Order: sequence, then structure tokens, then C-alpha cells
Amino acid sequence: MDRTVKAVDRNAKVMDRTTKVMDRNAKATDRTTKAVDRNAKATDRTTKATDRTTKATDRTVKAEDNMLYRSTIALD
Repeated sequence: MDRTVKAVDRNAKVMDRTTKVMDRNAKATDRTTKAVDRNAKATDRTTKATDRTTKATDRTVKAEDNMLYRSTIALD
């Protein structure tokens, strides 16, 4: 009977340690998920900024082409 009680106590301690490890892992997973979400948002912001820059560059090139065309017509 005494050995059974000791075995039960030992198993209970092992379960407590296992539960602590699982809780710690769950917290780490949550932190990782939050970091991935933050990075995704940052990537979206960067993509939007890049798109705006590309559009502005396209407008600038178009304006320069128009000015060149008009100056060519003016010379004729």
C-alpha cells in the first residue's frame, strides 16, 4: 500500500511538471502568433507604401513624357 501511495504521488508530480511545461509552451506559441500578426501588418503597410510610390513614379514619368512631347511640338 505504501508503494502505491508513493507511486501516485510521483505520478502527480510528473503531471504537475508536464502541465507547467505545456502552459509555458502555450504562452510561447501565443507570443509567436502575435509576432507573426505584427509582421504581417507591417508587410501590408510596406506593400501599400510601395504601391503609392509606384503610382507617384508613374505619374511623374507620364508628366515628363507629356512635357517632352509638348516641347517637341513647340519646336516644330
